[in-house]
Amino acid sequence: MRPAIIGPGALGTMLAVKMAGAGPVLVDHYPERAAALDASPLVLEEDGRETACRVRVSAAPPPSSFDFVVITVKSHSVAAALERADEIVRPEGLVLCLANGIGHLDLLRKRQGPGACAAGVTAMGATLIRPGRARFGGAGETVIGPVSNREERKPLEAAAELFARAGMRVRVSPDIEVEIWKKLLVNVGINGLTAIHGCRNGEIAESPELAARLAAAVREAAAVAARLGVAVEGDPVEVALAVCRRTADNISSMLQDVRRGKRTEIREINGEIVRLAASLGLDAPVNREIVEKVTALEAAAGSHPPESS
Repeated sequence: MRPAIIGPGALGTMLAVKMAGAGPVLVDHYPERAAALDASPLVLEEDGRETACRVRVSAAPPPSSFDFVVITVKSHSVAAALERADEIVRPEGLVLCLANGIGHLDLLRKRQGPGACAAGVTAMGATLIRPGRARFGGAGETVIGPVSNREERKPLEAAAELFARAGMRVRVSPDIEVEIWKKLLVNVGINGLTAIHGCRNGEIAESPELAARLAAAVREAAAVAARLGVAVEGDPVEVALAVCRRTADNISSMLQDVRRGKRTEIREINGEIVRLAASLGLDAPVNREIVEKVTALEAAAGSHPPESS
């Protein structure tokens, strides 16, 4: 199963190194950066060690050449990444999107390209130190599942086996939308607050004030999920706080984006909750405030246009 990974950011770089034995191609839409990355090994820092692997990096991979295409770009770049995936996946292959938020699900369901299509979430963490070098941020389960009624069982099982050979904990779920909502509820509580306050994940759980803001944001999002008929088990506030503690030293991807002057995923995470709440006759004032504050930080930092990384 020949894999391609679209997006040379933290997650894409980490997956490329972990899957190096399968001969992946890392796809970057910037030719100059692709050439620079292709000239040197990719490096993953993990538990005080460095793993360096030569991985092919290309801005123009051959068409219809890959059995498995993993999309690891930011939510606002998924549409463009899907177009690239349709060009390079084989007719019998699988396109898997590991994006945050839930807005990309409609894109995946409407997709008419070759091969099967799936979505997934991962609790694995990574930080991009610089292009071509990532730091592992912690282990966690990766869950993948179908987004349509097309026959996807065999390619999903093959993809899960490939991930497992790369040392990842992976599970195939028949209801991936619930899994995506579970992660969204966590991201709603953590990412925006870390960006606003410039703090690591664990500091939210340690601060009564920030923990209360997390709880309020997550409860608003959970009310939206319930109104939509998405059955998420357990207490999502406790789950989000547990993630804060488990990833205490992590710098969230949203805080990383703010510090680098890049566009964040705030619109696709908390902003999506605000949008859905309004469409359902609900209100989400805490999420709205988080969106406003993070977009103000973007403006102050002079955030760049969306990138596929």
